[in-house]
Amino acid sequence: MQSTELDEKYFLERAHKRVENKDYKRAINDFTRALRINPKNDEIYLLRAEAKVKSDLFKKALEDFNLYLEKNSQSIYALLRRGDCHLKLNSRKLALKDYNQADQLGSEEGTKKKLDIESYLEKVETSIKNLSLKLKEDPKDAKGYFLRAMEFKKQPGFDHKLIIKDLEQSILLDSNFEEAYFELHCAKISCDQYSSEEIASDLEKYHKIRRLREFAEANEAHINDIDERTKNNPLTRENLLFMIKALSDQYSEEQIGIASGYFYKKDKIKIFDRDKFLEAKEFAINSCKEQVDKDYLYLDGLSIFKNRFCILDGEHGGTVFIPSRIVNQTKEWDYSNADLKDWEVKTIINDESHSAFGEDEEDAKEWMEIYSFNEPMKYIQVEQYSYLDEKLNVEEWFTAEEQADFYGLRYEDCDPKSSWCDG
Repeated sequence: MQSTELDEKYFLERAHKRVENKDYKRAINDFTRALRINPKNDEIYLLRAEAKVKSDLFKKALEDFNLYLEKNSQSIYALLRRGDCHLKLNSRKLALKDYNQADQLGSEEGTKKKLDIESYLEKVETSIKNLSLKLKEDPKDAKGYFLRAMEFKKQPGFDHKLIIKDLEQSILLDSNFEEAYFELHCAKISCDQYSSEEIASDLEKYHKIRRLREFAEANEAHINDIDERTKNNPLTRENLLFMIKALSDQYSEEQIGIASGYFYKKDKIKIFDRDKFLEAKEFAINSCKEQVDKDYLYLDGLSIFKNRFCILDGEHGGTVFIPSRIVNQTKEWDYSNADLKDWEVKTIINDESHSAFGEDEEDAKEWMEIYSFNEPMKYIQVEQYSYLDEKLNVEEWFTAEEQADFYGLRYEDCDPKSSWCDG
Protein backbone atom coordinates (compact mmCIF):
# COMPACT_ATOMS: atom_id res chain seq x y z
CA MET A 1 0.00 0.00 0.00
CA GLN A 2 2.79 2.34 0.87
CA SER A 3 4.64 1.60 -2.37
CA THR A 4 1.42 2.33 -4.34
CA GLU A 5 1.15 5.77 -2.75
CA LEU A 6 4.80 6.44 -3.51
CA ASP A 7 4.37 5.37 -7.14
CA GLU A 8 1.27 7.52 -7.53
CA LYS A 9 3.01 10.46 -5.87
CA TYR A 10 6.05 10.04 -8.12
CA PHE A 11 4.02 10.20 -11.35
CA LEU A 12 1.88 13.09 -10.11
CA GLU A 13 4.93 15.15 -9.12
CA ARG A 14 6.58 14.46 -12.44
CA ALA A 15 3.34 15.32 -14.26
CA HIS A 16 3.12 18.68 -12.43
CA LYS A 17 6.72 19.52 -13.37
CA ARG A 18 5.98 18.69 -16.98
CA VAL A 19 2.91 20.93 -16.92
CA GLU A 20 5.09 23.76 -15.54
CA ASN A 21 7.50 23.16 -18.46
CA LYS A 22 4.54 23.11 -20.90
CA ASP A 23 5.31 19.51 -21.78
CA TYR A 24 1.61 18.69 -21.74
CA LYS A 25 1.60 15.47 -23.75
CA ARG A 26 4.06 13.72 -21.47
CA ALA A 27 2.26 15.17 -18.46
CA ILE A 28 -0.94 13.52 -19.74
CA ASN A 29 0.91 10.20 -19.90
CA ASP A 30 2.06 10.58 -16.29
CA PHE A 31 -1.45 11.45 -15.08
CA THR A 32 -2.68 8.32 -16.88
CA ARG A 33 -0.03 6.18 -15.12
CA ALA A 34 -1.07 7.63 -11.77
CA LEU A 35 -4.74 6.81 -12.53
CA ARG A 36 -3.85 3.22 -13.36
CA ILE A 37 -2.22 2.91 -9.93
CA ASN A 38 -5.08 4.66 -8.11
CA PRO A 39 -8.26 4.93 -10.24
CA LYS A 40 -10.23 6.17 -7.22
CA ASN A 41 -8.37 9.48 -7.12
CA ASP A 42 -10.93 11.65 -8.96
CA GLU A 43 -8.71 14.74 -8.80
CA ILE A 44 -6.36 13.17 -11.36
CA TYR A 45 -9.17 13.25 -13.96
CA LEU A 46 -9.46 16.99 -13.42
CA LEU A 47 -5.69 17.49 -13.68
CA ARG A 48 -5.48 15.40 -16.83
CA ALA A 49 -8.43 17.27 -18.33
CA GLU A 50 -6.58 20.57 -17.79
CA ALA A 51 -3.48 19.20 -19.52
CA LYS A 52 -5.62 18.06 -22.46
CA VAL A 53 -7.16 21.52 -22.73
CA LYS A 54 -3.65 23.00 -22.85
CA SER A 55 -2.92 20.59 -25.74
CA ASP A 56 -6.13 21.66 -27.56
CA LEU A 57 -7.53 18.14 -27.09
CA PHE A 58 -10.97 19.48 -26.19
CA LYS A 59 -13.02 16.35 -26.95
CA LYS A 60 -10.62 14.23 -24.92
CA ALA A 61 -10.70 16.81 -22.12
CA LEU A 62 -14.51 16.58 -22.01
CA GLU A 63 -14.25 12.85 -21.30
CA ASP A 64 -12.16 13.56 -18.19
CA PHE A 65 -14.38 16.45 -17.02
CA ASN A 66 -17.40 14.13 -17.37
CA LEU A 67 -15.72 11.39 -15.31
CA TYR A 68 -14.79 13.87 -12.60
CA LEU A 69 -18.25 15.47 -12.47
CA GLU A 70 -19.96 12.08 -12.16
CA LYS A 71 -18.73 12.01 -8.57
CA ASN A 72 -18.26 15.76 -8.02
CA SER A 73 -21.40 17.25 -9.57
CA GLN A 74 -21.28 20.37 -7.39
CA SER A 75 -17.77 21.39 -8.47
CA ILE A 76 -18.13 24.94 -9.77
CA TYR A 77 -14.59 24.92 -11.14
CA ALA A 78 -15.14 21.72 -13.17
CA LEU A 79 -18.47 22.98 -14.49
CA LEU A 80 -16.92 26.24 -15.64
CA ARG A 81 -13.97 24.50 -17.26
CA ARG A 82 -16.21 21.97 -19.01
CA GLY A 83 -18.39 24.85 -20.21
CA ASP A 84 -15.28 26.55 -21.63
CA CYS A 85 -14.43 23.29 -23.37
CA HIS A 86 -17.89 23.06 -24.95
CA LEU A 87 -17.53 26.65 -26.09
CA LYS A 88 -14.21 25.83 -27.80
CA LEU A 89 -16.08 23.12 -29.72
CA ASN A 90 -18.86 25.58 -30.66
CA SER A 91 -21.38 23.70 -28.46
CA ARG A 92 -22.98 26.80 -26.97
CA LYS A 93 -26.08 24.94 -25.81
CA LEU A 94 -24.01 22.59 -23.63
CA ALA A 95 -21.75 25.44 -22.49
CA LEU A 96 -24.81 27.43 -21.43
CA LYS A 97 -26.09 24.43 -19.45
CA ASP A 98 -22.81 24.19 -17.50
CA TYR A 99 -22.58 27.94 -16.88
CA ASN A 100 -26.21 27.99 -15.76
CA GLN A 101 -25.54 25.19 -13.24
CA ALA A 102 -22.47 27.03 -11.93
CA ASP A 103 -24.61 30.18 -11.65
CA GLN A 104 -27.21 28.29 -9.59
CA LEU A 105 -24.41 27.11 -7.27
CA GLY A 106 -23.54 30.78 -6.62
CA SER A 107 -20.67 31.34 -9.08
CA GLU A 108 -20.28 34.95 -10.21
CA GLU A 109 -18.12 33.78 -13.09
CA GLY A 110 -20.86 31.32 -14.06
CA THR A 111 -23.40 34.15 -14.01
CA LYS A 112 -21.23 36.36 -16.22
CA LYS A 113 -20.49 33.61 -18.76
CA LYS A 114 -24.15 32.60 -18.84
CA LEU A 115 -25.23 36.19 -19.52
CA ASP A 116 -22.52 36.58 -22.18
CA ILE A 117 -23.81 33.57 -24.10
CA GLU A 118 -27.45 34.62 -23.73
CA SER A 119 -26.57 38.10 -25.00
CA TYR A 120 -24.60 36.60 -27.88
CA LEU A 121 -27.51 34.33 -28.86
CA GLU A 122 -29.95 37.24 -28.73
CA LYS A 123 -27.72 39.14 -31.18
CA VAL A 124 -27.62 36.06 -33.42
CA GLU A 125 -31.43 35.86 -33.42
CA THR A 126 -31.69 39.57 -34.22
CA SER A 127 -29.16 39.20 -37.02
CA ILE A 128 -31.09 36.26 -38.53
CA LYS A 129 -34.34 38.26 -38.44
CA ASN A 130 -32.69 41.29 -40.09
CA LEU A 131 -31.04 39.18 -42.78
CA SER A 132 -34.34 37.40 -43.49
CA LEU A 133 -36.07 40.76 -43.95
CA LYS A 134 -33.34 41.93 -46.34
CA LEU A 135 -33.59 38.68 -48.32
CA LYS A 136 -37.33 39.22 -48.72
CA GLU A 137 -36.55 42.60 -50.26
CA ASP A 138 -33.69 41.25 -52.38
CA PRO A 139 -34.00 37.46 -52.91
CA LYS A 140 -31.04 37.49 -55.32
CA ASP A 141 -28.48 38.55 -52.69
CA ALA A 142 -26.00 35.64 -52.69
CA LYS A 143 -23.98 37.11 -49.83
CA GLY A 144 -27.14 37.57 -47.75
CA TYR A 145 -27.94 33.84 -47.88
CA PHE A 146 -24.33 33.04 -46.99
CA LEU A 147 -24.36 35.40 -43.99
CA ARG A 148 -27.65 33.96 -42.74
CA ALA A 149 -26.22 30.43 -43.01
CA MET A 150 -23.27 31.53 -40.88
CA GLU A 151 -25.69 32.97 -38.29
CA PHE A 152 -27.70 29.73 -38.24
CA LYS A 153 -24.41 27.97 -37.53
CA LYS A 154 -23.98 30.01 -34.33
CA GLN A 155 -27.27 28.80 -32.83
CA PRO A 156 -27.27 26.08 -30.15
CA GLY A 157 -28.10 22.73 -31.75
CA PHE A 158 -28.24 24.40 -35.17
CA ASP A 159 -30.14 22.80 -38.04
CA HIS A 160 -27.71 21.62 -40.73
CA LYS A 161 -30.52 21.51 -43.31
CA LEU A 162 -31.20 25.25 -42.93
CA ILE A 163 -27.51 26.01 -43.32
CA ILE A 164 -27.13 23.79 -46.39
CA LYS A 165 -30.26 25.26 -47.99
CA ASP A 166 -28.94 28.83 -47.66
CA LEU A 167 -25.44 27.91 -48.83
CA GLU A 168 -26.81 26.12 -51.90
CA GLN A 169 -28.94 29.17 -52.68
CA SER A 170 -25.93 31.50 -52.42
CA ILE A 171 -23.99 29.23 -54.83
CA LEU A 172 -26.98 29.09 -57.20
CA LEU A 173 -26.91 32.90 -57.34
CA ASP A 174 -23.10 33.11 -57.51
CA SER A 175 -21.37 30.01 -58.90
CA ASN A 176 -17.94 31.38 -57.89
CA PHE A 177 -18.79 31.96 -54.21
CA GLU A 178 -15.57 30.52 -52.81
CA GLU A 179 -16.40 30.55 -49.07
CA ALA A 180 -19.88 29.09 -49.67
CA TYR A 181 -18.42 25.93 -51.24
CA PHE A 182 -16.10 25.41 -48.27
CA GLU A 183 -18.86 25.92 -45.69
CA LEU A 184 -21.18 23.66 -47.69
CA HIS A 185 -18.49 20.96 -47.64
CA CYS A 186 -18.20 21.30 -43.84
CA ALA A 187 -21.98 21.27 -43.32
CA LYS A 188 -22.48 18.15 -45.44
CA ILE A 189 -19.83 16.26 -43.46
CA SER A 190 -22.13 16.49 -40.42
CA CYS A 191 -25.13 15.05 -42.31
CA ASP A 192 -25.67 11.38 -43.08
CA GLN A 193 -27.60 11.91 -46.31
CA TYR A 194 -24.65 12.97 -48.51
CA SER A 195 -22.21 10.65 -50.24
CA SER A 196 -18.46 11.03 -49.93
CA GLU A 197 -18.40 12.00 -53.64
CA GLU A 198 -20.86 14.87 -53.07
CA ILE A 199 -18.88 16.11 -50.08
CA ALA A 200 -15.57 15.87 -51.97
CA SER A 201 -17.07 17.67 -54.98
CA ASP A 202 -17.79 20.82 -52.93
CA LEU A 203 -14.23 20.86 -51.59
CA GLU A 204 -12.79 20.41 -55.10
CA LYS A 205 -14.85 23.35 -56.37
CA TYR A 206 -13.68 25.45 -53.43
CA HIS A 207 -10.00 24.68 -54.17
CA LYS A 208 -10.48 25.33 -57.90
CA ILE A 209 -12.10 28.74 -57.32
CA ARG A 210 -9.48 29.61 -54.73
CA ARG A 211 -6.63 28.74 -57.12
CA LEU A 212 -8.22 30.88 -59.84
CA ARG A 213 -8.63 33.78 -57.42
CA GLU A 214 -5.02 33.52 -56.22
CA PHE A 215 -3.81 33.35 -59.83
CA ALA A 216 -5.90 36.40 -60.74
CA GLU A 217 -4.53 38.33 -57.74
CA ALA A 218 -0.94 37.40 -58.63
CA ASN A 219 -1.57 38.36 -62.26
CA GLU A 220 -3.07 41.70 -61.22
CA ALA A 221 -0.02 42.43 -59.04
CA HIS A 222 2.23 41.54 -62.00
CA ILE A 223 0.28 43.84 -64.33
CA ASN A 224 0.40 46.68 -61.78
CA ASP A 225 4.17 46.26 -61.59
CA ILE A 226 4.43 46.41 -65.40
CA ASP A 227 2.18 49.49 -65.52
CA GLU A 228 4.33 51.24 -62.94
CA ARG A 229 7.54 50.47 -64.86
CA THR A 230 5.99 51.58 -68.17
CA LYS A 231 4.61 54.82 -66.69
CA ASN A 232 7.92 55.65 -65.01
CA ASN A 233 9.92 54.89 -68.17
CA PRO A 234 7.83 56.10 -71.13
CA LEU A 235 9.14 55.77 -74.69
CA THR A 236 11.00 58.84 -75.93
CA ARG A 237 12.92 60.12 -78.97
CA GLU A 238 13.43 57.62 -81.83
CA ASN A 239 11.62 54.76 -80.05
CA LEU A 240 8.50 56.88 -79.64
CA LEU A 241 8.67 58.18 -83.21
CA PHE A 242 9.05 54.67 -84.59
CA MET A 243 5.97 53.41 -82.73
CA ILE A 244 3.89 56.37 -83.89
CA LYS A 245 4.97 55.83 -87.52
CA ALA A 246 4.58 52.04 -87.44
CA LEU A 247 1.19 51.89 -85.74
CA SER A 248 -0.71 55.10 -86.56
CA ASP A 249 -2.59 53.40 -89.43
CA GLN A 250 -3.86 50.65 -87.10
CA TYR A 251 -4.28 52.33 -83.73
CA SER A 252 -5.42 55.66 -82.32
CA GLU A 253 -3.10 58.24 -80.81
CA GLU A 254 -4.57 57.37 -77.41
CA GLN A 255 -3.82 53.64 -77.79
CA ILE A 256 -0.23 54.31 -78.89
CA GLY A 257 0.24 56.90 -76.14
CA ILE A 258 -0.97 54.62 -73.33
CA ALA A 259 1.16 51.69 -74.57
CA SER A 260 4.13 54.07 -74.69
CA GLY A 261 3.68 54.95 -71.01
CA TYR A 262 1.81 58.25 -71.22
CA PHE A 263 -1.06 57.60 -68.83
CA TYR A 264 -2.19 57.84 -65.23
CA LYS A 265 -4.50 55.46 -63.42
CA LYS A 266 -7.86 56.16 -61.85
CA ASP A 267 -8.84 53.10 -59.87
CA LYS A 268 -7.84 50.37 -62.35
CA ILE A 269 -8.48 52.37 -65.52
CA LYS A 270 -5.67 53.95 -67.53
CA ILE A 271 -6.34 57.54 -68.57
CA PHE A 272 -4.41 58.89 -71.56
CA ASP A 273 -2.11 61.78 -70.61
CA ARG A 274 -2.41 63.59 -73.94
CA ASP A 275 -0.43 66.69 -72.93
CA LYS A 276 2.65 64.72 -71.87
CA PHE A 277 2.42 62.53 -74.96
CA LEU A 278 2.24 65.49 -77.36
CA GLU A 279 5.08 67.20 -75.52
CA ALA A 280 7.23 64.07 -75.80
CA LYS A 281 6.30 63.66 -79.45
CA GLU A 282 7.23 67.27 -80.30
CA PHE A 283 10.53 66.96 -78.44
CA ALA A 284 11.27 63.71 -80.28
CA ILE A 285 10.58 65.30 -83.69
CA ASN A 286 12.79 68.30 -82.92
CA SER A 287 15.64 66.31 -81.41
CA CYS A 288 15.67 63.53 -84.01
CA LYS A 289 15.70 65.53 -87.25
CA GLU A 290 18.84 63.69 -88.16
CA GLN A 291 17.60 60.46 -86.71
CA VAL A 292 20.18 57.74 -86.21
CA ASP A 293 19.06 54.57 -87.99
CA LYS A 294 18.01 51.91 -85.54
CA ASP A 295 17.31 48.27 -86.29
CA TYR A 296 13.64 47.50 -85.55
CA LEU A 297 13.46 44.41 -87.78
CA TYR A 298 12.83 42.20 -84.74
CA LEU A 299 9.47 43.92 -84.22
CA ASP A 300 7.65 41.60 -86.64
CA GLY A 301 3.86 41.70 -86.37
CA LEU A 302 4.01 44.72 -84.06
CA SER A 303 0.63 45.22 -82.36
CA ILE A 304 -1.01 46.63 -79.24
CA PHE A 305 -2.90 44.29 -76.91
CA LYS A 306 -4.18 45.09 -73.43
CA ASN A 307 -2.46 48.50 -73.63
CA ARG A 308 0.95 46.89 -74.23
CA PHE A 309 3.15 46.56 -77.29
CA CYS A 310 3.59 43.01 -78.54
CA ILE A 311 5.21 41.19 -81.45
CA LEU A 312 4.97 37.85 -83.21
CA ASP A 313 7.08 35.12 -81.68
CA GLY A 314 7.59 33.69 -85.17
CA GLU A 315 8.38 30.16 -84.04
CA HIS A 316 5.36 28.94 -82.08
CA GLY A 317 1.66 28.59 -82.78
CA GLY A 318 -1.09 26.04 -83.25
CA THR A 319 -4.59 25.14 -84.39
CA VAL A 320 -7.59 26.02 -82.25
CA PHE A 321 -10.96 24.29 -82.58
CA ILE A 322 -14.44 25.40 -81.54
CA PRO A 323 -17.68 23.46 -82.15
CA SER A 324 -19.69 25.03 -84.99
CA ARG A 325 -22.72 24.68 -82.73
CA ILE A 326 -21.24 27.14 -80.21
CA VAL A 327 -20.12 29.64 -82.85
CA ASN A 328 -23.54 29.66 -84.52
CA GLN A 329 -25.71 29.67 -81.40
CA THR A 330 -23.91 31.48 -78.60
CA LYS A 331 -25.26 34.84 -77.46
CA GLU A 332 -22.47 35.34 -74.94
CA TRP A 333 -19.69 36.01 -77.47
CA ASP A 334 -19.47 37.69 -80.86
CA TYR A 335 -17.52 35.48 -83.28
CA SER A 336 -18.23 37.62 -86.36
CA ASN A 337 -14.70 39.10 -86.35
CA ALA A 338 -12.86 35.83 -85.74
CA ASP A 339 -11.27 34.28 -88.84
CA LEU A 340 -12.83 30.86 -88.23
CA LYS A 341 -13.11 28.28 -91.00
CA ASP A 342 -14.96 24.98 -91.37
CA TRP A 343 -12.87 21.96 -90.33
CA GLU A 344 -13.19 20.09 -93.62
CA VAL A 345 -10.76 18.49 -96.05
CA LYS A 346 -11.56 20.93 -98.86
CA THR A 347 -10.96 23.87 -96.55
CA ILE A 348 -7.57 22.87 -95.14
CA ILE A 349 -6.03 21.93 -98.54
CA ASN A 350 -6.84 25.46 -99.71
CA ASP A 351 -5.75 27.19 -96.51
CA GLU A 352 -2.22 28.60 -96.94
CA SER A 353 -1.82 28.84 -93.17
CA HIS A 354 -2.45 25.10 -92.62
CA SER A 355 0.15 22.36 -93.01
CA ALA A 356 -2.22 20.45 -95.32
CA PHE A 357 -2.20 23.24 -97.90
CA GLY A 358 -1.67 21.84 -101.42
CA GLU A 359 -2.08 18.18 -100.41
CA ASP A 360 -4.53 15.89 -102.23
CA GLU A 361 -7.74 15.03 -100.44
CA GLU A 362 -6.68 11.49 -99.44
CA ASP A 363 -3.55 12.73 -97.68
CA ALA A 364 -5.46 15.59 -96.05
CA LYS A 365 -8.00 13.14 -94.59
CA GLU A 366 -5.29 12.02 -92.18
CA TRP A 367 -5.66 15.38 -90.44
CA MET A 368 -9.35 14.66 -89.91
CA GLU A 369 -8.52 11.22 -88.49
CA ILE A 370 -5.96 12.65 -86.02
CA TYR A 371 -8.64 14.65 -84.22
CA SER A 372 -11.77 12.54 -84.89
CA PHE A 373 -14.34 15.05 -83.63
CA ASN A 374 -17.91 13.92 -82.98
CA GLU A 375 -19.52 17.09 -84.33
CA PRO A 376 -18.83 19.77 -86.96
CA MET A 377 -16.00 22.08 -85.93
CA LYS A 378 -14.54 25.47 -86.82
CA TYR A 379 -10.81 26.11 -86.69
CA ILE A 380 -8.30 28.93 -86.78
CA GLN A 381 -4.52 28.95 -87.06
CA VAL A 382 -3.01 31.00 -84.23
CA GLU A 383 0.52 32.31 -83.71
CA GLN A 384 2.21 33.02 -80.41
CA TYR A 385 2.93 36.63 -79.43
CA SER A 386 5.34 38.13 -76.90
CA TYR A 387 4.92 41.33 -74.94
CA LEU A 388 7.55 44.06 -75.02
CA ASP A 389 8.78 45.77 -71.86
CA GLU A 390 9.29 49.49 -71.35
CA LYS A 391 12.65 49.29 -73.18
CA LEU A 392 11.13 47.37 -76.13
CA ASN A 393 12.88 44.18 -75.07
CA VAL A 394 10.99 40.93 -75.62
CA GLU A 395 9.23 39.83 -72.43
CA GLU A 396 6.75 37.03 -71.63
CA TRP A 397 4.53 35.09 -74.05
CA PHE A 398 0.78 35.43 -74.19
CA THR A 399 -1.10 32.90 -72.08
CA ALA A 400 -3.52 30.64 -73.96
CA GLU A 401 -6.39 32.77 -72.62
CA GLU A 402 -4.73 35.91 -73.99
CA GLN A 403 -4.11 34.25 -77.36
CA ALA A 404 -7.79 33.34 -77.56
CA ASP A 405 -8.82 36.91 -76.74
CA PHE A 406 -6.32 38.32 -79.26
CA TYR A 407 -7.84 36.19 -82.04
CA GLY A 408 -11.42 37.03 -81.06
CA LEU A 409 -12.20 33.73 -79.32
CA ARG A 410 -13.60 32.85 -75.93
CA TYR A 411 -11.15 30.47 -74.29
CA GLU A 412 -13.89 28.50 -72.50
CA ASP A 413 -15.42 27.58 -75.90
CA CYS A 414 -12.18 26.15 -77.32
CA ASP A 415 -11.89 22.38 -77.59
CA PRO A 416 -9.29 20.69 -75.31
CA LYS A 417 -7.64 19.22 -78.43
CA SER A 418 -6.61 22.72 -79.49
CA SER A 419 -2.92 23.56 -79.65
CA TRP A 420 -1.65 27.04 -78.84
CA CYS A 421 2.12 27.03 -78.70
CA ASP A 422 3.57 24.17 -80.77
CA GLY A 423 6.93 24.55 -82.39
